[in-house]
Amino acid sequence: MNLTWEEFRRTPYYRAVSAIPLYRRAGGGSQLRGILAIDFPESGHFHEMEAAVKDPAFASVIGFCESAL
Repeated sequence: MNLTWEEFRRTPYYRAVSAIPLYRRAGGGSQLRGILAIDFPESGHFHEMEAAVKDPAFASVIGFCESAL
């Protein structure tokens, strides 16, 4: 999982977690290659994250991440 022990210990306290699948889109198919996870330890940020994910600029970031895989 590539989490440090300290990060693992904090996970029960996260208020919102967003997990976006990252695919390798080559050869006419798509293969899951990773997950982009964004964790919020403070409450009140869920709607901000929801709005960000719908923004075309965010899709551009996801595309960049996928191209690096």
